[in-house]
Amino acid sequence: MSTVNRYLSRSLVTESFHDKTVLQEIWGESWGAPTDIGRIKKVMMHRPGKEILKLHNNAQQIESGTVLDRNIKGATPEDYQNTRLPNLDLLQTQHDQLAQVLSNEGIDIVYLEGQSEDWPERIFTRDLGMVIPGGVILSRLALYIRHGEIPFASQTFSQAGIPMLGCIQGDGFAEGAASPC
Repeated sequence: MSTVNRYLSRSLVTESFHDKTVLQEIWGESWGAPTDIGRIKKVMMHRPGKEILKLHNNAQQIESGTVLDRNIKGATPEDYQNTRLPNLDLLQTQHDQLAQVLSNEGIDIVYLEGQSEDWPERIFTRDLGMVIPGGVILSRLALYIRHGEIPFASQTFSQAGIPMLGCIQGDGFAEGAASPC
């Protein structure tokens, strides 16, 4: 019996959403990460572009900056006084080298969709979703400077065929997860 015929039934689904066979047959891959450790198969990345040139502003302008300063060992006010622009050429070279190493290890790279210079922190793709067995849950980022990145993530996950199992809504915030799939 073909895979498609197996699903031509009005019977109730009995398998969990993260059943590896169903994921493989319906979504094309067994998506998700069952643990925080193990071999990475895919990773979402964003190659730094001109948007990162907006990151030179004083880091203490971030609302949570002073709260973090009190709680991060080794942070000093001088750490936040650097106003030099990031070296875009160096960042792109380092990104390309990292992408090559990952590729050499057999890890597929999914690049974050969207061509906008409005969201300077898009390089932090680990924050955009929480990968769990069966797919990804989209984040809702707490700072306005990150707010517009989620549509890019949603588009990227969709185009890659990754099941989006849900998203953080209402007054909730979640970020700082891992982006391997």
